[in-house]
Amino acid sequence: MTGGATNAAANQLACQAQSGCVYTPDDAATPENEEICLIRDEAACEHELLSIQNGQQTVSGKGLFAYSGGTGIDVGDTITVVQALGSDLVGETVQVISVFSADMATVNSPWAQDTGGVAIPMKFSVGDGACPGRIKQNKLEHDMHTLSASLLAANSATRDEVSQEIQANRANNLATATDVQVNLDAKMATMAAEQDARRVDRDVVEASLAQMAVDVASAHSTALTAANDALADTQTRIDAANTARAAETDRVHTLMAHQLEQHTTDTAMLSEQRTLFKAAFDAQATELANAVGSASVAAEVAASRDYIDSIQAANGYDTQIDPVPACAANDGSDEQTCHGVAGCAWDDTDSTCTPLVVACPGAFASGSAATGLTSDACAGVGAAGSCTYAVDENGAASCEYEPEHTSYQPGGGR
Repeated sequence: MTGGATNAAANQLACQAQSGCVYTPDDAATPENEEICLIRDEAACEHELLSIQNGQQTVSGKGLFAYSGGTGIDVGDTITVVQALGSDLVGETVQVISVFSADMATVNSPWAQDTGGVAIPMKFSVGDGACPGRIKQNKLEHDMHTLSASLLAANSATRDEVSQEIQANRANNLATATDVQVNLDAKMATMAAEQDARRVDRDVVEASLAQMAVDVASAHSTALTAANDALADTQTRIDAANTARAAETDRVHTLMAHQLEQHTTDTAMLSEQRTLFKAAFDAQATELANAVGSASVAAEVAASRDYIDSIQAANGYDTQIDPVPACAANDGSDEQTCHGVAGCAWDDTDSTCTPLVVACPGAFASGSAATGLTSDACAGVGAAGSCTYAVDENGAASCEYEPEHTSYQPGGGR
């Protein structure tokens, strides 16, 4: 047998000695593929370690070891690492020398690799030589992992370089931004200073305007006060003048009404005197016609001359106008006091005492139609019977004062 065939036979024996593995020769019989160890049952041929610890002779795995009559890896069995991603120690072989439990055992030499107590895929085979084909597969996986790590390192270097460039650009941008910020801060400070200066100027102007407004308001207030005082004084004088004029107007009106009443009385008296004169002359003519002598005629003529004088003397008539009664002196008193003065009427509305010559015509509006209201209004002035109520041919009512003069009695005679 050739050396390759001898190796193939030995590998076949080693493969078939493991439970769950079958050996299949390569039909092509190429040097690189002279034998293949196929794993019929991977769970029976390969196992996964939970952890191994660097420098220590322990190994652990859930239910891997024969303990207390159980099945599994036992004392004397060998363990060969067939897969350990990221490690160059694939193929490391140790022998189990004792079993602590179904999950932990000790080996004959310290491990050269370590998982740090972390469960990672860590496959191994039981028995001498393990599966050559499987070892080759795992070596390929390891090489691929190594290449991946190399590429990752290259990519990391490229990434680091790009990152450094980005950081450099960022630093440059940051420096530029810092310069821009510094310039902006300087400009902002300058603008703030200018705004402060303008604000100060504005405050000065506003203060000046405010003071000017205060001065103008004060001057306006002073002028307005003076104008109001002048207007008040003027109004006071006007009111006083109006009051005086109204008082004078009332006095004149009362006097005129009294004079009119006196004139009316005199007119009536003179009219009756003319009647008396006529009667006297008629009587004188009769006397003269029947007279038999001049002596008698002379006596009658003398008597006729004294006729009017005798009437005036008998009635106490004089030519003076009666004065206006002093009614206003009793304003604010009472009705009895006011009516105690002849020719006066009391007004409860404003507690005044007014001459009847004014109060009677003022009982109602001139030209009012004759009604019970106008009659009552006229009768209510002054003491009972002070005013005379009359109705003309047009139905218009009037209320007049007709005093009883001591100087003249209508219809008087000898």
